[in-house]
Amino acid sequence: MKIFGLQVGQKTLAEMAVDEAMLLVGEQRYDEAVQVIENKALSRNPDDRRALLHLGICLMLKGDYDRAEAVLAPLTERRGMDSEKAAALIALDKVAKLRAGEVDA
Repeated sequence: MKIFGLQVGQKTLAEMAVDEAMLLVGEQRYDEAVQVIENKALSRNPDDRRALLHLGICLMLKGDYDRAEAVLAPLTERRGMDSEKAAALIALDKVAKLRAGEVDA
């Protein structure tokens, strides 16, 4: 169904890949989650902000802080605020605290 010219009710392949990855994260299968996001979502659309956000979170959870920061930081550079930017700022703060030993993953 279309509402205001936008398709609603159907997920894109990238959205389904991120959903699949989040199920893997729930099982603490971070390496597999990273592979799903990279191979199924970002291979089709390397600029997908939702996929990049979740990739950065997966990398943070698996302890790859350098790569997590490299993925998350560009999401914070956009003018204004959107949900991906807000979540990336929170995740980057957590990465800094993890590095400092202030919190657990």
